[in-house]
Amino acid sequence: MKLTAVRLAATLLAAASPAAADETCRFTGRTSYDGTLAIGAHTTIVAGALQIDVRLQLDANPLPLVHTHYVMQEVSAWSPQGVLWIAVNDRYRFDGHIVRQQWDVYRRVGDTLQGYRLQGKRLPEFERRHPGFVQHWNPARFGDDWLADYAKGAPDRRPDLDLTHDLAEVRVPLALSFYWLRLLPPGATTVSVFLPGFKEEKRAELAIGPSVPVSRGGTVRQAPIHYPYLSPTTPSTATVQLTPDHHIRQLMFDLHGVEHSARGVVAQTGCTGTPLPPEG
Repeated sequence: MKLTAVRLAATLLAAASPAAADETCRFTGRTSYDGTLAIGAHTTIVAGALQIDVRLQLDANPLPLVHTHYVMQEVSAWSPQGVLWIAVNDRYRFDGHIVRQQWDVYRRVGDTLQGYRLQGKRLPEFERRHPGFVQHWNPARFGDDWLADYAKGAPDRRPDLDLTHDLAEVRVPLALSFYWLRLLPPGATTVSVFLPGFKEEKRAELAIGPSVPVSRGGTVRQAPIHYPYLSPTTPSTATVQLTPDHHIRQLMFDLHGVEHSARGVVAQTGCTGTPLPPEG
């Protein structure tokens, strides 16, 4: 069953306690195609809301002598009534050339997340369309505080990105992977995952198996991943190992598309701050 609003409220109250007000965890990993992953997840309380800031960098070589560089920042804010807003900065370079630079913001209005977007592939066009935001174009500035300048960039309102759903039940991919997984109830549960940036198939229902104790301490749980762009015959899965104090020890994924597959493993390299209290 899904997390209820009551359980979410209890979790947020625990997270908002002084002992859990500020924590940063870091992860490194390897993927197919000689890929390396570096991830940082920062959780804090801002204006009474739980804020989760996850930053991911992937470098890989899908073809000989061709390098891809992908970075993503997903920031989200949460109240006992669910998600309040989401902000995603998504940048992709292929063999040194910019493929995508995109900044999306979703603001909650009633039961809808309303989408806004700034994007560009070429600097002259970006300067013309979004002069108040052009200082964030440089890829070297990834991770800077771009949200403070977002409105100055005159973002486009994008109804095609909107999500209307029970927002007390919705999670987003990186916040789920590096925070909410730690606080799920131990039994089997289904989580509704919103995929920011998608115009179609914006949600995925993730059926997460029950917690199973492991010999080295802590627990492990697994989830099959079903999505239209994945292979209908070869199963895709995600597996998480949690430490006894409810930190993420390791994340593994095994994804199979119609034509290509990818595997990876990410391990925690350390956390600073007070550990979150386990959910009762």
